[in-house]
Amino acid sequence: MSSVADELHARAVRPGGPFPGPNAQAGRLPYLGRWLLSAGCWALSGCATANPPDTTAKACLVVAVRDGRVWAGYPDRCEVWQAAGPDQPARQLSTVRLPAVPRQFIPLGDSALACCGEAGAAVLASSTTYPTWCAVPPPALAATVRNGLLAVAAGTNGVWLLSVTNPAAPTLLGGFPGATDARDVGFIASLVCVADGTNGLKFLDVSTPAQPEMVGLYAPPGGPPADALAISTTLIVTAHDRHLRLLDASDPRQPVVMATHELPAPCLGLALSKLRLWVACGEAGVVELDLIHALKELARHPTRGPAHAVAAEGSRVFVAEGEAGWRELPSPPR
Repeated sequence: MSSVADELHARAVRPGGPFPGPNAQAGRLPYLGRWLLSAGCWALSGCATANPPDTTAKACLVVAVRDGRVWAGYPDRCEVWQAAGPDQPARQLSTVRLPAVPRQFIPLGDSALACCGEAGAAVLASSTTYPTWCAVPPPALAATVRNGLLAVAAGTNGVWLLSVTNPAAPTLLGGFPGATDARDVGFIASLVCVADGTNGLKFLDVSTPAQPEMVGLYAPPGGPPADALAISTTLIVTAHDRHLRLLDASDPRQPVVMATHELPAPCLGLALSKLRLWVACGEAGVVELDLIHALKELARHPTRGPAHAVAAEGSRVFVAEGEAGWRELPSPPR
């Protein structure tokens, strides 16, 4: 395997260190080795996955949508729904048990990838009760997918690249160890943009997934860390606490700042659709902004509970509202 893969494993795997998998509670953990780079996934069935019941298990913390199918994430489960419209009842399709609190869902056709932080990444199929764990070292903080290529932000372990042409069995292709605080990822044209914390934005050429190459860097002295990303064509929005920054990355070697914006509360999640940016701001609800007009604030949408996450598809917007569950926001007249 490549020296890049060797370096990633040297950083991710402690000697004799186990990978958290299906037999974690029983103490029978498979060990990571070179087989990991060509391994797929293993099923989680047969192990205890539910968290001890408490009030936090009622809080919806994550939401994702594709083709009207909604993945709603709770601390111990993912509920899969078919949404009919903002004023119509949704139809629940299934529930997938989770052994860890999800951070993000990435739709993959009829299934979805769950980023579960230190527990790693897992594929959620709406037809099964338990997830299938992917063979990538944790943490799995965020992910993005395009044309069957999945990029996973893994904090100090860099960025992992997987093939998801078969969503039920992701295949690890390689990784990039040059990001030492990878918090979020997104595709911009054929490149992967990495939010690398205080190290700024890094742009990766992933045309050869086994050996991705950094081709651009945006790290202004004294600039705010890049915690989260939202991308539309060549426009990038970065978020840190209450601060938003809009960049034109037509030339990833020299991104240009176009606008900044201060939110009413810290950003908990971003979604972009039709050049509208939607920001989950906890108790402040969902803030709607216009990318074309330099992050002009258009509206603040109140929510039934804290807005933990937001997802958008076309003109439809969905929000995770804590113990109030999830819902589709009504479409205001324009």
